[in-house]
Amino acid sequence: MLANWVAQAPLHAQQNIDASSRQEIGNVVPGLSTQRLAIRSLRDLRFKGLVQQQQDFSCGAAALATLLQQVYGRPISEADVIADMLRNTDPELAKSQGFSLLDMKSYVERIGLRGRGYVVDRTSLRAVKIPVIALQNNGGYKHFVIIKRVVGDTIFIADPALGHRQMALDDFVSGWNNIVFAVVGDGLRADNALIASAQSLAPLQRAGIVTQTLPQQRQFGLLGIDTF
Repeated sequence: MLANWVAQAPLHAQQNIDASSRQEIGNVVPGLSTQRLAIRSLRDLRFKGLVQQQQDFSCGAAALATLLQQVYGRPISEADVIADMLRNTDPELAKSQGFSLLDMKSYVERIGLRGRGYVVDRTSLRAVKIPVIALQNNGGYKHFVIIKRVVGDTIFIADPALGHRQMALDDFVSGWNNIVFAVVGDGLRADNALIASAQSLAPLQRAGIVTQTLPQQRQFGLLGIDTF
């Protein structure tokens, strides 16, 4: 399932770059000693701060682990999430069809947070101010991603299979069921990497601003549309 979909997806990166590749550059300038530079591959950059899914069925677990790590600072791995959710659902069904939003809701509540599903339209999606999980239908392949932010007509996504990417909002909406899943609770980090990576850091760095303050929960843009 996953392998076929990923193979058809447009990847803007060289496929032969190893994630752990390092290049040694020496004698660049006469008189200077050999310089060892760690060359970060495009793959490293695509998955920076993002848990890459390891199983065909684990996009939801990887997305949830990413959100918990980056937004709440919890050292929870994809394997942790998978193991717990498999113990509390039909494991064969989960492995064949993937985890559901209800599986994820139950999991986050077991660890002391709150999971909420909301129905939102295209316009309301622009008002959402925290990273949320959404289900995409790509030609029949259902896949969970994290919506980091919508800016104008562009949506910024953390994809457990393809990494950080952006796409036209129209294209995203065409394969989306208008439901987002939010995790709320104590410990939300105002400077979380998912928010920061959804915008260009260069203007912020020039201005000396490297973090963004998130609003209080009542201002997350999700109140009044709770569906489960």
